Amino acid sequence: MHADEIWQVFGQNGDPIAGRGVREDDVSHNSGVGIAQLWLWRKTNQGVEVLLQKRSLSKKRYPGQYGSSAGGHVNLGETFLEALKRESFEEIGAEVDVAAVIFVAELHTPLEPQSIRRVYLYEVLSSWQENLRDGEVDSVEWISLDSFKAMMADPKGYKLVDQGEAYFCILAEAVDRL
Repeated sequence: MHADEIWQVFGQNGDPIAGRGVREDDVSHNSGVGIAQLWLWRKTNQGVEVLLQKRSLSKKRYPGQYGSSAGGHVNLGETFLEALKRESFEEIGAEVDVAAVIFVAELHTPLEPQSIRRVYLYEVLSSWQENLRDGEVDSVEWISLDSFKAMMADPKGYKLVDQGEAYFCILAEAVDRL
């Protein structure tokens, strides 16, 4: 998050409220914002792997925990896919072709129940290299699909940002189809 960002406010139905934005410090339980999350995956000789990011210790929310490969809040006037593309490049240097992004789900989670979260998958070539660009990410790690499923089954034990059981069930079903 950059200090000058204003996040788009969304209604409970997932539609943006035109012209209405909020700064991070002004978000309340009455104002839902949009959050785009991308999970990168790749095929290797050992099987499918998923990229986790380890959040910077300087982050206000969930410092030092593992989370989606890239993602963040939708800025005022942005779409979810525009936010996904921007955040992916800013955080890990991934240039995402939004036409190839796989939509997984739109849901509310226990973390921010008033907000709309859209989750996506995106395949990268096994030769892709991250470029940690903005200091929001301490490191990234490719893990096997089996290891990822174990983390989703016990997020607290693995220091994975706990998005809630429904989120992880939906994500597990989606990665099973990879």
